[in-house]
Amino acid sequence: MRTALATLSVLVITLGLTSCCCIEDFDIDMEGFKSEFDRTYSLASGGKVEVQNVDGFVHVESWDRDEVLVKGTLRVRAKNEEEALKRMKEIKVVVTQEDDYLSIQIKRKDKRPKVVWFGCGSWRVDLDLTVPRRCNLSLSTVDGAVRVSEIEGSVSTSTVDGSIRVEGVRGDVRAHSVDGSCTVIAVEGDVDAGTTDGTVEVLEVRGDVSCKSVDGSCTLSDVMGSVKANSVDGRIRIEGVLSGLSASAVSGSIGVAALDGSSVTDSWKITTVDGSVTLKLPETISADIKASTIDGRVSLGVPAEFQLKSKRSVVATLGKGGGTISISTTDGSIRVGYLEAE
Repeated sequence: MRTALATLSVLVITLGLTSCCCIEDFDIDMEGFKSEFDRTYSLASGGKVEVQNVDGFVHVESWDRDEVLVKGTLRVRAKNEEEALKRMKEIKVVVTQEDDYLSIQIKRKDKRPKVVWFGCGSWRVDLDLTVPRRCNLSLSTVDGAVRVSEIEGSVSTSTVDGSIRVEGVRGDVRAHSVDGSCTVIAVEGDVDAGTTDGTVEVLEVRGDVSCKSVDGSCTLSDVMGSVKANSVDGRIRIEGVLSGLSASAVSGSIGVAALDGSSVTDSWKITTVDGSVTLKLPETISADIKASTIDGRVSLGVPAEFQLKSKRSVVATLGKGGGTISISTTDGSIRVGYLEAE
């Protein structure tokens, strides 16, 4: 294993394996003093890249080379050049490299309190990486956005304060933010996406999806697989060819459109406390259905064999029957119909 330590301190920095570079030049713009650097590392196709940032974004795209190009911009806010120079020397990047593994960590040399600026400190490092198309990624930052596009491999992303966008991945995806939106588009693999404060949007996925938002909506469209969606305070919208379904909300409506090819082999469950439920099904589907509400109405607008039918509760068989679709809400109405129905 080879380990390189370098201080992010020059306009164009060279990260040697055994040497530390010092500041020779830097620039200034509207956001403060800045220093830019770039470096290329060899990495076998199918290898893994791990990035741990603190304050700044992480953007990753791919190319058809067995190399990783790292471009970074360090920004500091300071009263003068001397202070900026001092702060820049406090930041370093730690690069650990093997044939099939590359780790990039942004660190601060000391533990002194930071002046509040750029979110969590008086400095930030923005990273742009170009990696082999066949690559596995593990990316994290504390205060900044994460962007990934066109990767063949697994992708794991996280941020505390920032948005996440992952697009064009052939592999499993994990995307989690504490305070920011999560968007995942065009994935051939399973998806696990969630946020505490923000929206979750998952589109064009061929695989199972699990998504969760505490304070925000969940939207899933053009999904082929099993879906699990949860929101505490926000609506849920799901559309796709579904092989399994679990959708729950505390305060928000739930709308599901199960397209042709969907099947209820196991139980489907849709539940909300304060909101309505709308379920649209293909005419070819067979299932047993149980729907109930405390304050609202249940409307079953499809041909069915009823075992129980009242204003607030329905038990019925659709087609030949099969797995059970359970729908419940405390305060809201339930509507079940065919896809063609308005």
